[in-house]
Amino acid sequence: MNSIKCLKINDNGLRNFANIQRLYKMQHLFANSNRINDFPDIDKLLELPNLKELELNGNPLCRRPGYRQILLKKLTPLLYLDGKVLFISDFCSNLF
Repeated sequence: MNSIKCLKINDNGLRNFANIQRLYKMQHLFANSNRINDFPDIDKLLELPNLKELELNGNPLCRRPGYRQILLKKLTPLLYLDGKVLFISDFCSNLF
């Protein structure tokens, strides 16, 4: 099971990512329209060193102030966030 590289878990009512760290080869995670509400709920994603693409659209977390900036600060290896390509300037804005 730890060889999974892409996981689509949209619309499942998930509140957190418990035990996802076992999927350490994960590169693409689509968890749209769940119940992810707070930034600590995504801390398990920090244990996925190969994560390049993350989609969390439709989760309450997306409406929190600073959502995008905080995720970019925590998950620096990302290339795509919520279906959008990330550029160096996206990460640089977090430095100031």
